[in-house]
This record gives sequence, C-alpha cells and structure tokens, in this order.
Amino acid sequence: MLELKNTIENKIGFKIFNTYANDINNVKNLIQKSFSKTLSKNKINDCIIDNYHKLNIKNTLHKKIWTRKNRIASTELINYLKNESHIFKILKKEFGELEFSQKVDAKKPDSYWRLVRPNQKDDVGSIHADEWFWIANNWRVPSKNKKLLKIWILLSNNLNKGLSVIPNSHKKKDWIYKKVYQDGIFKPKFNEKKNIYKIKPLTTPKGKILVFNYGLLHSGLINKSNETRISLEFTLYYKG
Repeated sequence: MLELKNTIENKIGFKIFNTYANDINNVKNLIQKSFSKTLSKNKINDCIIDNYHKLNIKNTLHKKIWTRKNRIASTELINYLKNESHIFKILKKEFGELEFSQKVDAKKPDSYWRLVRPNQKDDVGSIHADEWFWIANNWRVPSKNKKLLKIWILLSNNLNKGLSVIPNSHKKKDWIYKKVYQDGIFKPKFNEKKNIYKIKPLTTPKGKILVFNYGLLHSGLINKSNETRISLEFTLYYKG
C-alpha cells in the first residue's frame, strides 16, 4: 500500500504516485478529441494540443472558446478513468469505493482539463484550497461519512512542473481569503499580503499522479516552456 489516505489526511496533505504511460496517452488522446471538436465548432484550424499557442489566438477569443463548459471531461474520458485506467485501480485500493462529485456544473462530474500557454499569467490559478469553493457556494457532500480528494495530472510530454503546494496547509483553518462571484459561482481569492506561507513547486513528469487533501492550498505555475501545458483534474468522494 502507498498510504495515500494517511498521507493526505494526517501528514503533509499530498502525495505523488506512478501510473502507466499508456494511461496518460489514453487520457490525453481523449482530451485531444474534445479539443479538436471545439476548434472545429469555432471554425479554427485543428492542431496538436501541445501546439495550441502557435495558432496565435487573441486572448479575448481564447477566453470565449475555452470556458469551463468546453473543458469539462467527456463521458468517454470519465468512463475510461473509472473502468479501465490503472489510476483508478490504485485509488480504489487505497481509498475504497470512489465517486465523482457533481457540484460545479449540474449533472456533470467535477473533472476539467486546462490549457496553459507559454508565459501567460492569466492561464494559471492563484493560491486556494478546493474546499473553499464548497464553503463559498454552500455545497454539501452527499453524506456525513464521505470525504473529498483531488487528483491532478500533468499530461504534457516534455514538461515536469505545473503545480505548487503549501505542505501541511490543510491543517490550518484560519487562512485569510474572500469570495468573489465569477463564471456563475463564488470563487475564493487568497490574501497574499495578510497570510504567511511558503509555497513548494512539485515535479510531476509524465506518468506521475498527484493526489491531495481538499483543504491543501495550491496554485498553478506560469508556463515558462515553449509549448502549451495540458493538465487534468478531478474531484472524488471516498468513505471517511
């Protein structure tokens, strides 16, 4: 056993484990399928997702196209993760029965992929804990004996960094932040001046899977490479 549950609940709050390269390739291919479909709908030439930035799409159009709705994991991708992936086999062994949460978009699993273009600060998320979204929007877990965990996967072939975390931050409950209404939901905004913290960039190359506590503070890293960074994230219920 990898002790994933004990590590995210009682220790530093996150852990990185291995999956097969084939898993990553299959997930990425399914995301490419959704990506290409959206480009086609918007009458934009198709490309390999890693080369998206080379299309030189203006920021206004980029934001219009890549809404949360257009980046939600397809049914095909969700079914692959649940029924075929080595990732879920490991997670089930560590956490028991798992279920996708469905809170952000009605009747859709909380699973989204992200495009981060080179040197685009606005493409990455700021410091937050995912449980703050639930608090801000008064979302509730289905039952008292269920808990939440987060999975994050870097899907780029040539990159090994994309996320940073604040170790042990899930144990501290008086972080200072406010909520703002954006994209149809309330979102947390971390106060970088009033909080004292030390952030740690993680190394997560292809084949590495990051699992972390829903209360762990984390943020995206600016992409300083020369290719578009692709990642997938999803939220799961497990029995506490």
